[in-house]
Amino acid sequence: MGKKKGNSNKRNQDEIILLPKAKLQVNQPPAKKTKVDHRILKDPLPRVSCFGTEGCLKEENGDDFQKCLDESYCGFERTNMKDLQLKKGVHACLERLRSEGYFHYDIVQFNDIVNSTRVQRVLVGEPGTTYLYQKLRLFSLPWSDETILDGSLRAIQDLNSDLKVSSKQLIESKRNHDSKHVRHSAGVGSCEFNLTLINAAMVNTSAEVDLQQPFVHFRKDSELGVNIAVNWHRDSTLEPFSTIAVYHHTPDDPQDTTWQIAMNCEQAPTTLVNLHDNDCYYMLGNFNHHHAHAVVAGKTARYASTHRVAVTHNANFDYVHQECTKVLSGFGELTDKSIDAIQVRKIGELCNVLEFDWVRQFFVQGAVHARQHSTWWYPRIEKLETVWKLLEKRLQHMSDCLLQDTRYHSKQSAKTIKMMVYILRTKLDERKQWEKRLAHKHYKDLPDQFRPINRPQVDLRDLEKVIRELNIILLC
Repeated sequence: MGKKKGNSNKRNQDEIILLPKAKLQVNQPPAKKTKVDHRILKDPLPRVSCFGTEGCLKEENGDDFQKCLDESYCGFERTNMKDLQLKKGVHACLERLRSEGYFHYDIVQFNDIVNSTRVQRVLVGEPGTTYLYQKLRLFSLPWSDETILDGSLRAIQDLNSDLKVSSKQLIESKRNHDSKHVRHSAGVGSCEFNLTLINAAMVNTSAEVDLQQPFVHFRKDSELGVNIAVNWHRDSTLEPFSTIAVYHHTPDDPQDTTWQIAMNCEQAPTTLVNLHDNDCYYMLGNFNHHHAHAVVAGKTARYASTHRVAVTHNANFDYVHQECTKVLSGFGELTDKSIDAIQVRKIGELCNVLEFDWVRQFFVQGAVHARQHSTWWYPRIEKLETVWKLLEKRLQHMSDCLLQDTRYHSKQSAKTIKMMVYILRTKLDERKQWEKRLAHKHYKDLPDQFRPINRPQVDLRDLEKVIRELNIILLC
């Protein structure tokens, strides 16, 4: 039996679970403890003996394979799409996305490691939705926008609706299952998919012709001994215990079965499931919480539309736009004589969120990306950038007041000055990180039209000077 991916300290290069940035708490009461359903978090996973070559269970292991799926991978289900009209529309849309260059390799980062994904991707979903993974925010093409690709994205929306229905039926069947373990694991969570991350995996350098991007080869997994298209991972930034549904299509060879899903959990052998053209597979309930999975590369091109319930409360345009409106509405109450730590925090944190989580994230993906999002996202990102400029200007004015007005040079104002130093130091550190990130070889090797756009442009030296002068006041 090989090592268990669920226990490995080795981080994958495709997706990880990302935690939200910690916010500085100012006179905040302790947060209330959230009740956790331990039935969901700590389902017992039965021990199953290891069968199959190289320590993996495969379909040819027959009853042993099925027993392992039923007992240790009960949240995994697979069906095959029968709706010919739906398949036709989806296939046409996928080919249109590919032929017009909408699939891109993502340049992602974990800690100091900057790398390229080995599959090309595009995000499609509800208007204003985004998906954050490996320090990169993807912006969705609205599937209801008739101006994009002549409305062909409607087929992806129809596929999403179809997978919702199938997922609900599967979840309901798990809820009615005789096994308490199955009811409390696969029979939970939401399947109200609001976006899909579509992967396009090419098996040769034809991608260079389509995308004018350097082709990225698959990596051989050191333990499985086969090429991996998507590394071992648990999908990130999703609603807790939500279902993931995936549509699989091999356009060049409908008979191909060489693509596989590899699955792993703590108390069961790694299991390989063969995929057929037009298969739909589901990771129901808390499956993604307890199990890691990877995609074993096949011998032909592959599309995979991965439908998810992405977090929206702080990751869509409506949210950030509402935050901007709230902060800007309070501008009229601000005066130079009443600057306090709470005001500095509100303005400073939103200013940083706009710069690092939205504006820079949009433009780091290059001119082709900006052009392809010209109808929906580009004008909205420009609006966010305008708000950022207003907040930046206001923050600069507040720091000037703290430096020049001697009324703030007292112990009573130390808290306000410390907050300003914290906000500016966070801003400076983030800008240095972005500067270092953009200097990486992976970005420099990109063709010009895919290289990051340096926007917004800032001067680090001015910020360093202000921080030094504020610290001097604190020492006096």
